[in-house]
Amino acid sequence: MSPVVEDVTQSGEAFIDAVERVADHSVHLLSEELTLARLEMVEKLPLLAGGLVRAIVGFTAALTGMLVASFALAFLLADYVFSDHPWIGFALIAVVLFVAAAVFLRGAWSTSRGAMPPLPTQAIDQAGKIRGAFRR
Repeated sequence: MSPVVEDVTQSGEAFIDAVERVADHSVHLLSEELTLARLEMVEKLPLLAGGLVRAIVGFTAALTGMLVASFALAFLLADYVFSDHPWIGFALIAVVLFVAAAVFLRGAWSTSRGAMPPLPTQAIDQAGKIRGAFRR
């Protein structure tokens, strides 16, 4: 065999080895990123559950407030027939329930925004570097 053929064969084998190493490292990196994402989701699950509970309580308070507000409106209309003013108490309770609903819903919103899963930026950056290495 001539020295030129041996050099080409050796450089081809070195290239194949390099490609295999890059592929192995890419698979390992992807596996680590998936494991990290899974662990982060397990960590954020209680935050999402807490946000869900706050949202349920907030929506229940809002629904109850709307019901009480409708009773207050009904008593307001009935006030034209009767001289008593019971609708003021119902309206006050409705306002308190709406404020409670706003507080719970705001808490649920901020909790759920903090619990969003992160982007795998390290894996994306590494994939870009690998793609750039193959383009050269």
